[in-house]
This record gives sequence, structure tokens and C-alpha cells, in this order.
Amino acid sequence: MPDKRMFRRALSRTKRRGILLKLALGLALGFSATTTYVHAQEPPERVIFGGDAIYPPFEWLEEGEPSGFNIDLEKAIGRVSNTNVTHRLGAWADILNALEAGEVDVVPMFVSSERQQRFLFTTPFHYINHAIYALPDTPPIYSVSELTQQRVAIEEQSFAERQLVVEKVGAITVPTANTLGALKAVEEGRADYAVLAASTADRLISEDQRPLKRLGPPFWPRGYAFGVSKERPELQAWLQQVLDLAIATGIYQEVYEKWQSELTFSGPDTATIIRRTAFALSGLGILAALAFCWSWVLRRKVRAQTGDLRLALEQVQASESLAQHFAAFDSETGLAKPHYFSTLVDQALAELSRTSGQKRKEMMLIQLADLDDVVGAFGKTYSEEWTRQFADHLRALSGGLCAYFGRGVFALFSGEEALSLPLSPGKQKSNEQPYAHLVGGSAFFPEDGTTSSELIAKAEIALSVCLSTGKQWVIYESTMEPDPINAAIVSAFRQDPVEGLYSVFQPQIDLRSQKIVAAEALVRWNHPDLGFISPDKFIPLIEKAGLVYKVTAIMLHEAARLSSLLRKLKQPITISVNIAVYDLISTDLPSIVADALSRNKAQPSDLKLELTETSFASDSCSLQSVVDQIRELGVSIAIDDFGTGYSSLSYLSILPIQELKIDRMFVYDMANNERNRNIVRSTILLAQTLGLVSVAEGAEDANTLRILNEYGCDRVQGYVFSKPLAEPELIKFIQEKSQKHLFNGSVI
Repeated sequence: MPDKRMFRRALSRTKRRGILLKLALGLALGFSATTTYVHAQEPPERVIFGGDAIYPPFEWLEEGEPSGFNIDLEKAIGRVSNTNVTHRLGAWADILNALEAGEVDVVPMFVSSERQQRFLFTTPFHYINHAIYALPDTPPIYSVSELTQQRVAIEEQSFAERQLVVEKVGAITVPTANTLGALKAVEEGRADYAVLAASTADRLISEDQRPLKRLGPPFWPRGYAFGVSKERPELQAWLQQVLDLAIATGIYQEVYEKWQSELTFSGPDTATIIRRTAFALSGLGILAALAFCWSWVLRRKVRAQTGDLRLALEQVQASESLAQHFAAFDSETGLAKPHYFSTLVDQALAELSRTSGQKRKEMMLIQLADLDDVVGAFGKTYSEEWTRQFADHLRALSGGLCAYFGRGVFALFSGEEALSLPLSPGKQKSNEQPYAHLVGGSAFFPEDGTTSSELIAKAEIALSVCLSTGKQWVIYESTMEPDPINAAIVSAFRQDPVEGLYSVFQPQIDLRSQKIVAAEALVRWNHPDLGFISPDKFIPLIEKAGLVYKVTAIMLHEAARLSSLLRKLKQPITISVNIAVYDLISTDLPSIVADALSRNKAQPSDLKLELTETSFASDSCSLQSVVDQIRELGVSIAIDDFGTGYSSLSYLSILPIQELKIDRMFVYDMANNERNRNIVRSTILLAQTLGLVSVAEGAEDANTLRILNEYGCDRVQGYVFSKPLAEPELIKFIQEKSQKHLFNGSVI
């Protein structure tokens, strides 16, 4: 026989794995019926968590202080999000009423269909069974259905109270304020049985040595989750985000392991049972009783552990199977993910190759071309619903293989006759909003490729041409192949890390103090194979490919690192970084900025983000939310290339902008171009009127500098002072100029 200790260790590991996978299973399922997904809002300053004052091991008051698993988890959530967390514990019914009245923000509770009508829930973070309890001499019963016409103590407004009604048990309920009250009702004869959460009831019975016992097996296994008011979807979204983060970073596991023995409580341990039995016996019967107790407890424990092991293994198998499913299929649409779609297509192509007379097949990529506009006009919820409807329609009409590539892009591999089918699902109701505009690109088997990767790549080229030319549908042709250098550039940026990227910095000079007060971080790229490539070449390409976020993250890190270094050298200046539209709408930019500051121990005032005016063409609500979050970090915001994009004075009034940068196209020749000179002067005046800092970039001579000073421009950036410098050169430049005026009075 294997060593007992090895068996126990294996059992412990398997049980832990089962618990974690069970939690992962709940997260993977997403509990779509219980969770409303919206864009996560900014962290609240303060959150009040409610709970039951007598509900160990989850929450209870100990000498007036909240304690328990829930309390520790809620405090951890507060630490993760830098949110002030407080607790209010009391009678369960009062706490639920307080949640609906808005007096508390969040309450952990069982998820049920009835509660889903009243509250929004996160995914469950624990699972709990219920059980029936009675006095030892009470006739035993083994299921809820046997409680008909029996007096049953339950906690008022609890899940158990409602579930007895749902299952039409016909019990005579005896409501109590809490679990302890229900147990006392049975002890005092006011109720025959109690239906309660097993972990809490077992704990209370054992601690107080109450003369009660559990009858029959546990039942009603339920997910235990955080609930919030239906009127506060932004709070639920934030809470879900932070809970996911706590799980992903291991913080949840630390809390769980601290309370694991309490959460899995099953009564006194073996030693306790033996001690109590020995104390009750005397004389020569003690040894016999001890031997009997040890044998009985050991057999009982082995049976229980064997059952736990079998259950854990079943959970592992089920969870692994479900994990494989969610790895292959998109949770939003139910369609295959790109990698699994490619596998299915390759299998289908291999089957075609084995048959005589290969039938022509079509690879189609279909995009909801104006999905961002739909989000802006009707909201994210509407766009997600439309995406799901289109996925259902595509699955129904194709008879082929479908996939969802994200960002409104679908793939369909089918017979070429699919092009003649209606791709739009049409309106379901007369009062629905219009659908997004569909565009597509196609490639054909076998002439355009014989593998999934070849066909998808060429369909992507056709779709790109379709979008750039404004056509509705484009079929791939060899003449559409992109410049191989462009493809190599995009391919290089798909690698991690991107080789050859580095930063240079161009100083900004304050015209009044004649001091270096800031610098702009500019990206440069010298690839080992492609050589030096201008940002004007590679930035537009990687923006279209959705890869510009890699450059942004690197530049933010470099700017924060250098600003932190300069502060240590007693030469603090602000370093600014250009931000692309993609960064604002498709990444969690505030988190990326916060991470760059934290990793490099930089101060928020050392960093500035420069947004181009084209950023304002995106969803204004999302833009304002992102900018507000960045400003709350203490990082300043500038508008770059002012006057060249989607200029809107309204943004200057509603967004927390501190600086206007006048584009170099107006500055470099303003001394000889009256129109540009007037544009620059008007922009400086606008900045002064709004209390903003004006920065002119592209100044190349003393005459331009003199005019800018006359117009009252605050700062200047350009070759008149310095070209972009590598880091060592910038530090040397700052140190050399820190004690001198950068220009004499005759220049200005």
C-alpha cells in the first residue's frame, strides 16, 4: 500500500486544484445571466461593504470589529484598487434593505434567479452548500421535500427562505434574524428543523457545542458572489475588474489559503473527538472505547477523503474540458477563435485534398466597418448585441466554418455560393436602430492558397483594400500584395521584444526664464536587418496593424525612467510622450501610465501625454473618461499638432487640457508666411485666454524665436536650440545650460 502521508499530500493537492479550477470554471462561464458587462469606470473613492453580523467564517463582529473571509477579501480589493473600504454588519434583512436603499454599496450573497432581478452580480468567488439541522432525537429526514408541514427555521430574506417557496415545499417557516437565531429556534422547540448554509451552521454548532446535528447530505450548492444595485452597473464592472485582478495576481488565493480550514470546516478533528469520548468514559472501557473511536473516525475520514478525491478528480476533468472549450471558442459570439478556426480549416482542406476533383472554396473576412461609430451613437451594449446577432446569422446561413477575430471582424470558410446569401440579418424589430455597415474581402482555395494561413492572409489583404478604397467587397488579386518592406515592418513589430527601438529627446525652452523645462521623447528605429526606418514610415503601418501600443508602452517607460534619473541629478524636467488614437480606445492607458510611473519610481508631474487632435474623432465619452483618469494620476495632458486635425473648441472646455502645441507646419516658415504667422498668433492668444501653456515646435532660426516671444508664446521646441538628442547628450546639454541663458537679450 502507498504511504499514508503521500496519499494525504496527493489528496490535498488535488483538492486545492479542484477548488481553484472550480473557481476558474465560474470565471470562464462568465455567469452571463448574472453579470452586466460595461466599460469599467474609475475606481470609487470609498466603498461600503455590507454583511451579516453573525455569519462565520465569512463575516462576523468580534469585539465590535468586522472579521472573516469576506472581510479580508474586501480589504484586499480595497488595497488592489487603492479604494477606501469600510464595513457595515447587521441583521441580514436589514443589510439587504440597506443595499437597495443605497446605504451600502456591495453585499456578498448567494446568486439566484430571483436576486438577479434585483441586483447585479460579479462572478462567484466561493461555493456553499445548504443542509438540514435538528435535535438528535428528531426523526431523521434526508431531503428538502420531506419538510412539508414541518416547522422550519430559516434566516429572514435568505436564499433558503426563497428556495423553499420556489420548490413548493409547503413548510411552515419560522423566520429569524440570522443563522444563530435559527439554530436557537430549533433548540428551544420553536421549530423542528432548520435549513441553513452548511459551513456557517456547522461552525456555530461546533464552537458553542450546541445539541444539534446535520441530517442527510448537503444540497443546493450555490455560487457566492458580490451583489450591487441594478442602478450601478459601473460599480459592478469595477468590482468585477478588481476581483479578476485579485484572482489573477494570487491575492485571492492568499486570502483563501488563510481561511481554507474554516471554509471547509466539517466539525471537530479526530483528536478532539477522541478527547471528548475519553473524558466521558472511565475504568477499563477507556482503551476499548479509544480503539473503537479511532477505528470509526479513521474509516469515516477515509471514506470522506475518498469521496472528496473522487469529486475533485471529476471537477478537474470537467473543468479541463470546459477550459479547452473556452480556449477554442469566443465567449461573446460562440464562434471559433482564430487559432482553432485555422485548425478546422486545415483539417477541411486536408479532406478536400484526399478527394478527387477539389471543390472551390472561399475564405471570407467580413468586418462591421463602422462599429466604433455604432458604439459612439448607441453604446457598447447595443454594439455587442448586434455582434452576437450577426454571429448567430452567420452561423445559420453558412453551412461552413465561422470564426470571430475580434473588433468586429468575422471569418467564414464555405462554398463560393455563400456570396449570394444575405449577409445582413435584417432588423428584428421596426423600432431598432440601424445596423453597422458590412464590408468584406475574399480569397479562394485552391488558386489563392492551400493552407488556412495563406487564405486568411490574402483575405486580409483584400479586406484592407476594401476599407481603403471605400468598396463593399473586394476579391484578392496578386497585384494587391503589399510592399514587402511594409510587411517586414509589421512582422518585426509582432515580435517580442521589438529589436532596434530607442528614444531621443528634444528640449523645450521657457522663453521667460530661458531655462530647459521639458523635453519630448521621440521614437527611433534601427532594425538589425531592415536598417534605419523613419517614424513617418513605420508608425502609420503599426497603427493600422494595431501594434502601436508596443511603442507607447516603451516610450512611457523610457520617459518615466529618464525623468526619475534627472530628478535624482537635481535637474528635474517634464518628459512628454505622443499618444496614438489606438492607445486611447483600445488599451487600458491609465493603467499603462501608472505602471510606468510605479516601475521607475517617477513622479506624475515628471510625465506629460501629448494627444493629437485626431484623437477627438473617437467616442467623446470614452475619451473624456480616459483623460480624466490620467489627470487623476497627476499626469498633465497636451494637445499636439494643434490646428491640423479635428479641432473642436468644445474639447478645450470639457477636457482637463493644460497645454497647446502649435504644429511645426505653421511655425517653421511663419517669419515669411503671413497666413501662418496669423494662425500662430491666434493660437497663442487662444491659449492665453483659456489659461493654457502654448508651445511652438519647429522653430529653426532667431527671427522666428523673436516673433514667438513678441506674441507671448510660453515655450519653444526646435533646432534653434537643439536637435533631438540621445539620453547622454540630453543630460550633458541640461547640465551645461542650467547655469546660463540660452540666448542673449538681443535675440528677443
